[in-house]
Amino acid sequence: MLWDGCYGKRAGQKPKAFEIGSIGDERDARFGTSGFLGEPGAVTQTRVGTVLLWTETAATDRGGIDEEAVRELATVLAERARQAQNGDTPSAGLDG
Repeated sequence: MLWDGCYGKRAGQKPKAFEIGSIGDERDARFGTSGFLGEPGAVTQTRVGTVLLWTETAATDRGGIDEEAVRELATVLAERARQAQNGDTPSAGLDG
C-alpha cells in the first residue's frame, strides 16, 4: 500500500507495526518517533470499501499521543466512511 516511499517514513525511523482492530476491509498502522527530540508519531492506512483513509498523528512532547488515541481516530474515520458509503447519516464521533 502506501508504505513504499515517503509515507512509510512519516512515523519516524524504525517505526513498529501495531494493531488497530478489525476496522475496514484492510488496515495497517505504524508508531514511532517522528520529532526531533523523540516525540511520538503514527500513521495508519485503512481501506473501507472504495475509500482509502490515511492518517498522520504527531505530538509536540513525548506523552502527547499513544496507540489507543491513534486507534480511536482511525476507527471513527473508518466508521464514518462506511456510513457515508451505505447512505447512512453519519453518527460516528470521538468522545470529548
